[in-house]
Amino acid sequence: MPGKWAFDYAIIPFKESGRLQAYQEGYAFQAPLRAVNSPGHAGALPGQASFIQIDAPEFVVSTAKMSEDRRGCLVRGYNISSQRVSVRLKTFRPFIKVERLNLNEEFLERLIPSADNEIILAVKAHEVVTVLFCYGD
Repeated sequence: MPGKWAFDYAIIPFKESGRLQAYQEGYAFQAPLRAVNSPGHAGALPGQASFIQIDAPEFVVSTAKMSEDRRGCLVRGYNISSQRVSVRLKTFRPFIKVERLNLNEEFLERLIPSADNEIILAVKAHEVVTVLFCYGD
C-alpha cells in the first residue's frame, strides 16, 4: 500500500503471575478512551451509565452490537485465563429475555436473569461466549 504509514508499539514485560495485568495494559494501549461532545437534550437515558458491567477481569468483551436479526443487543467476550471463571453481566437497561448464542448468532439456550438485570455465566478456560439481551418480542 503506497503512502506514509506510522505505527505505535508497546512492549509489556511480565512474569506468569502478571499475565492478566499485562493483557489489560495491552488492551488499554490498543483501545484508548474516546469521548464525544454532545449538547444537552431530553431523553430517556441517564446522564451516565454503563451499557454492560462485568465483574471478572479475565473476561474480555470483544463485541457489543445490535444482533443481525435486530432482536436486541449482542455481547460477545472470551475468557483469557486457563481457568473456568464465573462472570456476572449486568445491564443498565431492563431486558425481557436473555439467550446464549453461538458465533453464528444461532440460539443455544435461554438464560435466567436475576431480578436486577444480571446473569451469571460459567465460562470455560479460553471459551468464547455470545449473549443476546432482547428488548422486544
